[in-house]
Parts: sequence; C-alpha cells; structure tokens
Amino acid sequence: MIEEEDNISGNDTHMKLVNLMSKFRKIKHMDKFVGIKKSEFIMLITVDCTIEKCGTATVSQISSKMEMTNAAASKTIGELENKGYLEKKINKEDKRQSYIELTLKGKEKLKFLKAERDNITKSIFDKLGKEDTDKLFELMEKIYEVAEEEINIRIQNRKNEEKE
Repeated sequence: MIEEEDNISGNDTHMKLVNLMSKFRKIKHMDKFVGIKKSEFIMLITVDCTIEKCGTATVSQISSKMEMTNAAASKTIGELENKGYLEKKINKEDKRQSYIELTLKGKEKLKFLKAERDNITKSIFDKLGKEDTDKLFELMEKIYEVAEEEINIRIQNRKNEEKE
C-alpha cells in the first residue's frame, strides 16, 4: 500500500514539473516584446560567439554548436537574413562554402536583446530576493547532481545487462 502511495506521489511530482516547464515555454517573451523568436535569438548569439572564437561562422559550425541539422540551421539563418540581421558571404577560395555574418542591424538587435534578457533576469531575481535566489540555485544544482547520478547509474546498469 505504501509503495502505491509513493508511486502516485512520484507521478504527481513528475506532472507538476512537466506542467511548470510547459508554463515557462509558453511565456515567449521574446516574441511578445521584441518581435523575434527564441530560436532566432539563440542563432544570433551562436553566430556572434562562433565568429568571436573562430574568426568566421559557417552553417556547419553553427548547426554543430546548436545540435541541429544543417537544413534547420539554414532555415533559421534564412529567416534572419530576410529580417536583415544576418548575411551570407561566399568564400572566395571555395565557392561551395559561405560565411555567416551579423549585419549592423543584427549587431544592434543582438545588443538590445541581451540587454533586455539581462534586465528581465535582474528584475526577476530582485523580486525573489537574495535568500530565495540562493535557495533556487542551490536546489537547481542539487537537482542536476541527482539527475546526473541517476542517469549514470541507469547507463551503467544497461551496460551490465548487455554484458550478461
């Protein structure tokens, strides 16, 4: 009887977590406030960071960093090109390859978006207060450690089962 109650509690906890995560995904503040999708914002950041670290950015570099297909990366890059935030430049030495660059408009938009993100984050943590913010980070770190441990145990168990 106790095991069933624990299991139900586990299911309830799981659903609470799933529902809460779903609420966060629905916020879409970027779309509402600044007219850009979260995926486009992440793409702008990735292009900027790739150029900063590597000197250039290609579709394959970007898709690798974002863990997406070249086709998906190209689609988002195309959308950002249409908005005037990115441009492709053909590699003069290898015309099959092109480099992705932020336009001046893209650099300005990225600067604005980062500032907006930082302001929202600061406002949220100011409203939470230092004590609750510290507790939140402590709990998030603990959840990460426990999740990582659980996953590693399950991976090891599967490997052991496969050996048998």
